Amino acid sequence: MKVPFFNFEKRIAENIEQVLTAIEDSVNSGQFILKGAVHEFEQAIAMLSGAKHCVAASSGTNCLMMALESAGIGIGDEVITPAFSYVSTASVIAQLGATPVFVDAQKNNYLMSFDMIQQAITPKTRAIIGVHLFAELAELSTLKALCDEKHIFLLEDSATMLGASHNKCNAGQMGHVGIYSFFPAKPLGGLGDGGVIVTDDDEIARRFKMLRNHGQDGITRFIHHLVGYNSRMDEINARYLTSQLNCLEKLNCQRREIMSWYTEGLMHLHPMVKLQQVTADTPVPYALVIMADRRDELKAYLCQKRISTMIYYPKPLPFQPAFAYLKHSIDDFPVAQSLSDHALSLPMYPQLGVNDIAYICEQIGNFYGQ
Repeated sequence: MKVPFFNFEKRIAENIEQVLTAIEDSVNSGQFILKGAVHEFEQAIAMLSGAKHCVAASSGTNCLMMALESAGIGIGDEVITPAFSYVSTASVIAQLGATPVFVDAQKNNYLMSFDMIQQAITPKTRAIIGVHLFAELAELSTLKALCDEKHIFLLEDSATMLGASHNKCNAGQMGHVGIYSFFPAKPLGGLGDGGVIVTDDDEIARRFKMLRNHGQDGITRFIHHLVGYNSRMDEINARYLTSQLNCLEKLNCQRREIMSWYTEGLMHLHPMVKLQQVTADTPVPYALVIMADRRDELKAYLCQKRISTMIYYPKPLPFQPAFAYLKHSIDDFPVAQSLSDHALSLPMYPQLGVNDIAYICEQIGNFYGQ
C-alpha cells in the first residue's frame, strides 16, 4: 500500500467538471481578476461565517499582513504571536516593520495560553495574532475581552478552520478580524493560492479593499489613496471555490471521521505517541500532528513502508534564521522546542479511507513493537 501525504490528483479528478466549468465560464465572460465571481464568493463566505464583511485577496499570508496594516500596525509596534506556528504568523509582522513577540506553546494542545499572552503584553503591544493550529481552536473569547479593554487589535488566524466552531462561535468571528486560506491543501482548497478576511469592522474592510488593489478605492481607477499591493483573487479560483462550498461540510465531517480513526488506532501507543488535545465543539482537522518518540527514525521507517509524512514544524519560529536578529536564547521557548523535536504530521485529507488509516496506525505500532 502507498499513502501519499497529499493527493491533489485524486481531489481534482473528483471535481474535474467544476474545474473545467470554472475555466470555461471565466474565459467566456472575459473577466479574470477581482470581478463578479470574486464578489459572489465573498458574499457566500460572509454568509457562511456570519461576518458583515468578507474581502478576498491572493493568499492567506497577504490577508494576515494587510489586516495588520489596515489596523495601523507598523514600525515600533509589538505584535504577540506563537513561537510554534507557520512562518506567516511572524513574517507578516516583520514585513510591516513591527516586532514579533513570541509566546511559548502548551504541550498538550500546541497553542499559546492566555496567561502567557497576558505576561507578554507591554505598552508597545498593538496587536495579538491568535492562531488555531492543526485540529484545535484557540480559546479567544477571554483574550478578545482583554484586547478590547487594552485597545489591542486581535487578529484571528483561522486559515484552516472554515466551518469550525466552539461555544457557538464560528472560527473567524472570535477576533476583530479573521482570515481563511484557500491554498490547495486547506479544507476548502482552491486551484491555486487565495484567502479572505472576515470582519464586522467597516473601516478595516474599507482599507483592506484598497490595500489589495494598489490603494485604489474601487470607484475611480488610477487614483491611489494608499501605497497598496497587487493582491487580488482571480476569477477562475473564485468560481471553483464557490462551487466547492456546497460540499464543505461533508468534507469537514470526513476530516473529523479520519481524526477519530487515528485516535482509535494510536491511543494504545501512548506515551510513545501523543495526539493533540482537541476540545473544540466542531473542529476542522487540517493536519494530524503527533508527538513521537524517536521521531526521525519513525519518519524514515514509514517512508520505507511508502507512507509519506512531514514535520510541522522542524524549528520554532524564534530560532529560524530569518528571526536571528531578535537574539532569542535556546532556553526561551522550551515547549515549542520540544514540540519541534517530536512533531510528525501524518496524512490527513478527505480522500483517505479507513484502510489507509488502519495501515498507517499498524505500521506505527510495528515500529514501536506493539
